[in-house]
Amino acid sequence: MHHLNARIFVLMHCPIRLISLFFLLQLAFGIKAQKESYNWYFGRNAGITFLPSGIPSALSNSAMNARFGSASISDSCSGQLLFYTEGDTVWNRNHQVMPNGTGLGGVNSTQSSLIVGKPQSSDGQYFVFTVGTTLNSGLSYSIIDMNLASGLGDVINGQKKIALISPTLEKVTAVRHSNNHDVWIITHTLNDNSFYAFQLSNSGVGAPVVTKVGPNYTSNDLKGYMKASPNGQNLCLALDASKRFDLYDFDNTSGVVSNQRSTGNFFPFAFGVEFSPDASKLYVTGDPTGLYQYDLSSAGPGKPLGDSTLIGTTSQIKALQLGADAKIYVNEAFNLGVVNAPNEKGALSNYQAGAIALSGFGNNALPTFLQSYFTPTGINEKNLCFGIATEFTLSVSSSVDSVLWNFGDPITGSNNTSKLTKPSHVFSNTGSFTVTSYVFTKKCGNVNIDTVSKVITIISQPIPVVDLGNDTSICPGDSLFLTTPGTEPSYQWSTGSNATDIWAVDEGIYWVRATNACGAVTDSVFIDFFTSDLNVNLGKDTNICEGDNFALNAFQSDAIAYLWNDSSNFQGLNINMKGKYWVQVRDLCEVQSDTIDIGYKFKPVVDIGNDTIICDGTIIILDARHPGTRSYKWQDGRESSQFPVNQEGFYFVNAINECGGSRGEVYIRTKDCDCYVNVPNSFTPNNDQINEYFKVISACEFKEFELSVFNRWGERVFFSRNPVSIWDGTFKGKKAASGTYTYQLIYVSQNPFDQQEYQLKGTVNLLR
Repeated sequence: MHHLNARIFVLMHCPIRLISLFFLLQLAFGIKAQKESYNWYFGRNAGITFLPSGIPSALSNSAMNARFGSASISDSCSGQLLFYTEGDTVWNRNHQVMPNGTGLGGVNSTQSSLIVGKPQSSDGQYFVFTVGTTLNSGLSYSIIDMNLASGLGDVINGQKKIALISPTLEKVTAVRHSNNHDVWIITHTLNDNSFYAFQLSNSGVGAPVVTKVGPNYTSNDLKGYMKASPNGQNLCLALDASKRFDLYDFDNTSGVVSNQRSTGNFFPFAFGVEFSPDASKLYVTGDPTGLYQYDLSSAGPGKPLGDSTLIGTTSQIKALQLGADAKIYVNEAFNLGVVNAPNEKGALSNYQAGAIALSGFGNNALPTFLQSYFTPTGINEKNLCFGIATEFTLSVSSSVDSVLWNFGDPITGSNNTSKLTKPSHVFSNTGSFTVTSYVFTKKCGNVNIDTVSKVITIISQPIPVVDLGNDTSICPGDSLFLTTPGTEPSYQWSTGSNATDIWAVDEGIYWVRATNACGAVTDSVFIDFFTSDLNVNLGKDTNICEGDNFALNAFQSDAIAYLWNDSSNFQGLNINMKGKYWVQVRDLCEVQSDTIDIGYKFKPVVDIGNDTIICDGTIIILDARHPGTRSYKWQDGRESSQFPVNQEGFYFVNAINECGGSRGEVYIRTKDCDCYVNVPNSFTPNNDQINEYFKVISACEFKEFELSVFNRWGERVFFSRNPVSIWDGTFKGKKAASGTYTYQLIYVSQNPFDQQEYQLKGTVNLLR
């Protein structure tokens, strides 16, 4: 490497004629293009080799019977076979199973296996990536060391079937990173819309870059190939049962996938897919429809993949694969067809059916390779607008040791050259410039120098601008207007529209690509249907204590507006008055309401009667019962609703409920009397045979006796002149209401020594 860097330094300071002479001398020691793909093994004992002439010929020495995918790898210097696999078993160059070379896990899937040499390494290690079959598919890898088994290679112990992601489609492809050293390993998971791009470096397999784009791919889409374009700019997936091919952009710097386009659903058994070496053409197969070419450079309104041409109708056309001779080979079961000029449009691509007769049976598939083996060295540019940096990358077929760039813009002085792998340059003016890249590769003991030039044109025009806004939700049945500035010459939507604006009516990812002469910019937005989860509930009707505050809460996680009966718009409402309260809650798509009735609760009413006189030896019951009372406590600590009294004194009780407490008190006097009268302060006519009646208790004989009971409106509900009469709590044949009643007792004793007329007034509680 130090010698190469020294040469670069000299080149940067040498006259052009000396640089040219240096190139001529070095090219004498240069090597040919990548030879890792010189031997193919596939199908039932089928194979071809590009050795020794570079013209493919059939092989008959395969020990493999692969129903679907396979992979093989050859020495990068000599092109001699190293090993091959159908995804589960590995055979060495002598067509013998490697001792530890079974159980890799990828048998019988469309792209069962893919072999990639360890980047930037000469230690003889190769990564074998495998994808399992049907619904148990998943991407794994094993590592083979060619230094084992006396140079025939074997799987390293403990480095077999290391899982990366599962489940996946039966698809895997690989393309070189823009740093021209590392490799992207790309697959797609099952039942979602996620691409996984794993960066393979000299340190091993890194964490994946996950891109969610395009539709969810289901079990209908398991089979069929996925290929990256040789320059690493595109991906295409064959979707077997869905009868279509989906094309995406791929950023081989970031590993991000974007910009889904589709052929439409008219390819029965969509299976084989391949790009031309210059990535301008896409080839797809659909049995029995044949072999189609899409001219990607002609994409436009109504043609998301450009012009399509049917170029081959041979039956049983299945897999496609680029070869080391820059031609595309077509699996025709017992033969291989060939597209001789795949960069050319339509019939000029020169499809030749049955070009190579196979010694075995090709079945459905062809080997999967690192796609970058088949790219010609080329310059890719981004941003051709004056005043901003133009970015450059290389498309190369092998790992690069060093690069020297000349931007053809000498006015910029030392900025006119760069040794960066991915340089950028701000051009001094508009117009055409010839950009040249000298690519240095040290390989197989030689130094290879590849020189590539490209004329670019810098224009004075702003790059496209497009912004679809943030991801959003809409109500089912509604639509969302997606708009662009409308200033660019070309717009391409994910729906296939080329208008400046569209209406989005379904869930999913919508993207638009705006293109002008300076480049292309893509923006996307995810739209889903809003699902209302409103469940407005203020609770059951309830009572509050008079004067207290009570909080009503209508909070809903997705609410965007609240409206109460008092016109307030908070999620909650504090109240302190009885009444009926309602709220309306609105989310994105729905309005719900609820109502609650609030009543009052009061402190207990305590009435244990008026101060009174009782005869010695007489017991009266003080009754403090009141509906809703939680607890009672008398002056002596007793906790009951009633209290027996037979002694003179001051008596009181505290009655408590959830609204507070009230106090009742009475003074009882005693006297020695032959005649005493006791009027109870409550009775309970509820048929429990306890305290059922209101009556005067006395041992006296009465000369006169009148007992009256009045309700709260002053209406007399009971009257009797019979001292032993009772009131059963009825009025006019019906049960009187619970509550407090007033009584009046007028009597004169038969005792000749006590002829005074007594009047007693008080209250009695009727409790049911």
